[in-house]
Amino acid sequence: NLDDRGLALHSRVDLHLFGPVLASVRQGIPSTQRTRIIEQAGRFLLATLPPQGDPTVLPHELNRLSWHARVLAEHAMKIGNHTTATHLMQWLDRSGRKLITSWPDRAVNCHQSALHLSQRILGPQHPLTIVRLSNLGETWRRLKEPTQAQHCLLGALTLLQQYHQGYHHLE
Repeated sequence: NLDDRGLALHSRVDLHLFGPVLASVRQGIPSTQRTRIIEQAGRFLLATLPPQGDPTVLPHELNRLSWHARVLAEHAMKIGNHTTATHLMQWLDRSGRKLITSWPDRAVNCHQSALHLSQRILGPQHPLTIVRLSNLGETWRRLKEPTQAQHCLLGALTLLQQYHQGYHHLE
């Protein structure tokens, strides 16, 4: 039960235990337990990076957990739990913003995952999906990858012009 620790990672032991918890989801456990594990693991993970305030983990741990967030979001989508998947998509977006200063190459992975989930959950023309595409472009720009950055930023601008006449101020 992940609630025992107050939904926060307190040590490296917690980080190492998180992976096996997710691995149990992939095994043939009953669907009622699978749903509960995904929901609890999602809350546990979300507590590491609150919307306001500092992460409860170090940047390298945040990087490691971003992989778990992607896997967990995919499992949440498979069982139809779009709420958990959406929260994890937002977590990946925040994680990318936190990692951009210390590990920009890892931030790319977070922003790519958040964009992929946003396209699946919200659709490719949703304003938040377009913002995530722009975030990915900005991350590529910081990594001095102009071709990748230009592709993402021009894609975001094109989508804004095509689908969101009310969002010209974002251009």
